Amino acid sequence: MVELFVIYERPSDYPHSYVLRRQVVDRQGEIHIDPAPLAVALSVDVVRARLPSFLTLLQGPGTDPDPVIYEVWI
Repeated sequence: MVELFVIYERPSDYPHSYVLRRQVVDRQGEIHIDPAPLAVALSVDVVRARLPSFLTLLQGPGTDPDPVIYEVWI
């Protein structure tokens, strides 16, 4: 099981904001996204401030094929 924290830029449910959501990848490779966001803000810096301090940036802005995904932290 792997826990990821994903920052989204303007997702459909918050079209004017950055959103932080927790995701879990299970042993079968299925992704489970927590329904409630951990943070919602107009600034990516405000959302990043809600990340646990021990995380490492896995994927930076503009590197995901899904344009809504801004950053992925592990």
